[in-house]
Amino acid sequence: MSNIALTFGDTVKSFPVLANSKSRKIQKAVKDILTKTANEVLRELRIPGKDYNDRTGNLRASWRKRKLKGYKWRISNRAKYASFIEYGTSKIEARRMLHRALYNARARLRRRLGALARKVA
Repeated sequence: MSNIALTFGDTVKSFPVLANSKSRKIQKAVKDILTKTANEVLRELRIPGKDYNDRTGNLRASWRKRKLKGYKWRISNRAKYASFIEYGTSKIEARRMLHRALYNARARLRRRLGALARKVA
C-alpha cells in the first residue's frame, strides 16, 4: 500500500511559554489553534483542480486528519496512488500538494502561536 502522511504540531515546542504552560486556558487555546490549522490544511488539499488533476475526486476525498498524542496532528491520504502524485515517478512529475499545504500552514501556525505567546508573556 502506498499512502502518505505528515504530522505537524512540533512547532509548539519552539514557544516554551506555551508548551510548558500548566494553564488549561492556554492549553485549550493552543489546541484550538492547531485544530483550526488542521482544518485549513484539509480545506486547501480538497480544493478542486489545485496543483493536480484529480478526475474522479478520489484523491481529494481521501484526505484525513487525526489527532495524535500531545499537540500533534496527522494529515494523511490512503488513496493507492497518493504517494505517486505527491513524490512523482519516472513518468509523473511530483506535485508536492501535502508538503506545500503543510509548509503554508506552519507559517500561519507560527504567526498564531507567536501572537498567543506575546499575550501570555
